[in-house]
Amino acid sequence: SQDRDSKNRLLQKLKTFHLKPDFHIWQDGLLLPGENWDNNIKENLMAAHVIIFLASDHLLNSDYIRDVELKTAIERQNEPESTRPHIVPVVLEKCNWESVLGRFQAATSKGKPVKSYKVHNDGWHEVATSVVKLLI
Repeated sequence: SQDRDSKNRLLQKLKTFHLKPDFHIWQDGLLLPGENWDNNIKENLMAAHVIIFLASDHLLNSDYIRDVELKTAIERQNEPESTRPHIVPVVLEKCNWESVLGRFQAATSKGKPVKSYKVHNDGWHEVATSVVKLLI
């Protein structure tokens, strides 16, 4: 939730690629009042084919993301290749993202933070292009 603006920018950029109508992007902003958010997040992590983590100090400082979301996603790496999700770090800012996601290829070249691009849109375009390659 701390990186909501970045999440919305990524969703906006992905939309420009006109993905297949049956392609579904789930994110915590779709949770409705009264829903069991913990179960909903876990169910969607277990069903995901691609899991994107927006790497920032906010992510690294969140107990829930570290203890539940990252743990669940990384445990799924033990699944057979046919069901194993792609885990994609999107590095938003300079942070210690490698400590938890360093074994996964980042969405930008060499894990360059999106916010360090002179034109942020260039960074978001590189991220979206990388993610879309996993979806086709």
